[in-house]
Amino acid sequence: MKSSVTESRVDGWTQEDEAWLQETMAQTAIDLENGDVYASNWDWRGENIQQCISSCISSYYGDMYTWAGNLSPLSLPSFAASEFAVGVADELSNQGNRNSYGRARKQFITGERQLKTLKQFSRFNAVNAVVGAGALGFQAGAYGYCRVNCTLKGN
Repeated sequence: MKSSVTESRVDGWTQEDEAWLQETMAQTAIDLENGDVYASNWDWRGENIQQCISSCISSYYGDMYTWAGNLSPLSLPSFAASEFAVGVADELSNQGNRNSYGRARKQFITGERQLKTLKQFSRFNAVNAVVGAGALGFQAGAYGYCRVNCTLKGN
């Protein structure tokens, strides 16, 4: 009569290896029973650290981080505003130059005003670029701080 348990041998497996395996399995069973080790503790996808970083950012930085994200040159609103600014600047330049060479005095004055508006608009865009760079730096610093903080905590 054949036994339902089949014996399997692994090449190079010694009695010491088997003793170590049995001891480790027994200790793991004890740890699981005592609540020292949880099978679900392993963070396969890094969700714990992402949750920790998100919590850190909202508790330390709050809405400022969100505002910085909107002002950052990498954000969609900032990109759209930049493209809009380029279009408006081109149109103001074209109209201002066209009107500056107009025959009527009123047309010339309108052209001059449009070119002054373009100059102010260019300054505004330069300030916006500086603010955007600062916002990007703020976000990178905040994320970096929270990432290091959560890593040191062991999350």
